[in-house]
Amino acid sequence: NATLNFTSPTQQDLSLKIDNDGNGIVDQSANPTANLSSPVALGDVTPPLITGALPTATEYLHSDILPLNIQAQDTESGIAIFTIKFDNVVMTSPTLDLLLYPLGNHELTITAYDKAGNPTELKFPFIVIATPDSTIADIERLFTLGWIEKKAVKQDLIQRLKSIIKLEKKIVILEEKDPKNPKQEKKILKKIEKLVKTIDKILGKQLIKDLEKNYKKDKINEQAYQIIKNDLEWMINN
Repeated sequence: NATLNFTSPTQQDLSLKIDNDGNGIVDQSANPTANLSSPVALGDVTPPLITGALPTATEYLHSDILPLNIQAQDTESGIAIFTIKFDNVVMTSPTLDLLLYPLGNHELTITAYDKAGNPTELKFPFIVIATPDSTIADIERLFTLGWIEKKAVKQDLIQRLKSIIKLEKKIVILEEKDPKNPKQEKKILKKIEKLVKTIDKILGKQLIKDLEKNYKKDKINEQAYQIIKNDLEWMINN
């Protein structure tokens, strides 16, 4: 085996700085070396194979917990480096709890290098969304975590979200109707518009305001307030 050690003629620090959590603080430092482990590694031109629970969807719910049971394999020289990053932050947990991240666009990146230096990188962009059902699941979870203190608050929020689900089902039924004439079509569209306005009223004027009141009365903590508020605003704007 041969090991190449890197030194700087100006005594400059060449060590690799690693920031595991993306907070700008160096968590690990490693001196750069190149390991020529064997003739097998030198002749290996095949990149590693990444397998496991890879994301398959382009949309996930805010309540989803994704497994990170992902592996890299290399039958020739073996794996030298393997990382899983979510939004450029190295993941060390076996799962990805989307409740703890903002709604919107994200990217999971899996990178592997074998000992011959052949790379494989897979990127999985997706969007995290909120629906009435996922928001109910979020509220249940936040109550279990103790972030919503009063059971009555939890039940009230869930009950109103269930009323929205019923209204959305009515909209779907109306959209599936086949109008026999323009007059009937106009009538259906008017009903749909009315239902949409009712949903927006429940979400915007009632739920968000009551949520803020409960937060100011310390019935829910700041984390729960922000998560539920963001869910509700997502549904209003999307």
